[in-house]
Amino acid sequence: PTAHAPGSSDDLAVPFPLFHTVVPQVTSAQRRVLIADEHFTLGHLRLAWSLCIELWEENIRSPMLTAVLGEMMLLRNRPAEAEPLLRMAVDQQQGNPRLIALLAECLRRSARLAEASEIYRKLGRVAFAGKLRRLADGGQYVLADSAAVSLPWVPHAELPLVEAHVNGVAGHFLMDTGVGETLIDPSLALDGRVEASGVETIHFPSGPDGQVSHAIIDSLALGELELGRVPAQVHATREVFAGLLPIPVDGILGTGLFSRLPTTLDYRERVLRIGDRERLTEGAPLYLATDQYPLVDATINERTQTLLFLDTGMIGAAVALPFSTAEAADVEVARHIEGTGFGISSTLQARPFICRTLEAAGARLTDLPGMLIGNFRLEHQFRFHVGGLLGDGFVNTAALTLDFGTMRVARRS
Repeated sequence: PTAHAPGSSDDLAVPFPLFHTVVPQVTSAQRRVLIADEHFTLGHLRLAWSLCIELWEENIRSPMLTAVLGEMMLLRNRPAEAEPLLRMAVDQQQGNPRLIALLAECLRRSARLAEASEIYRKLGRVAFAGKLRRLADGGQYVLADSAAVSLPWVPHAELPLVEAHVNGVAGHFLMDTGVGETLIDPSLALDGRVEASGVETIHFPSGPDGQVSHAIIDSLALGELELGRVPAQVHATREVFAGLLPIPVDGILGTGLFSRLPTTLDYRERVLRIGDRERLTEGAPLYLATDQYPLVDATINERTQTLLFLDTGMIGAAVALPFSTAEAADVEVARHIEGTGFGISSTLQARPFICRTLEAAGARLTDLPGMLIGNFRLEHQFRFHVGGLLGDGFVNTAALTLDFGTMRVARRS
């Protein structure tokens, strides 16, 4: 818009802007950084990773790129490379609490537990910080012997259970990639003289919150494989699974343990293999969020690319999706039928659907049973979008191998 200069005649009008707006010029490099960040927030981590590495190698720098690449390095379980980037990002963004928490996680994965403890304490996680401080003197997940073991599952149990010994006391442990630190029932903690201290609220991906007491297991033996000073949480697992299994569930082995050694959950042969000396090179990329959530790239119905949480403890479906992902993937929901899925401390009432095709973990499956869930807390828990979860139906006719050293995952049928 223009106006006449004061005192001028119409034919001598001098146009000038009523509003002067400076439009910043976006360079090609800045645009690519924005694209990388958008891929990241959408959960397209493979694309975000490739573009971030490409930009960094071209010596392109920005606060946004530093933060995204630092978090990607941590998701790819490369804490030594993540730390300087996250420290730089914290300085650039004036103490962003989310970035500070990522830095604490980075230090924890680097076994710098005393430093991590101080940060967690400042963030308000006092009980957890206390456990890390106790672990700092002697370390965590201390491996007495590097031998690989193969443990048969407990007979007559429909779910994957193995026998393990806590300070010499035997118990039945469920295997669940959706759990972080090892869970142990109060009764087994008492029998095994595992001392608990400090109560903290934990958040399950779906369902209500729960409470745990923090603990350290002096000796956790899986056959001939023994680990010392294992971080653990005391939780009423016997009560949780009392109606699902005829055998008491004395605890749960989760990703906190599996991330230390190459692990295969073989549903075909009903065996747990842990400590394999051969590293996994096939399959697909694997990501790890907060030392608890293994994440995989997935394509649903050949039209929607998303990130899925690998949760073998979700019983009753191969895949569970919130409304947003289900709509984008165009799944056909059976609206007049209601299904039930079971997880730790939660029962999900959901609408069943059939997933026509699903590509994830290096496998392509068709006609998988799925569930439409309304309460999926993990969808917006992180800065990146998590589009759903893969349950036991995704792996219960195959072998699932997780290698957090090479950050690969493979489902082998």
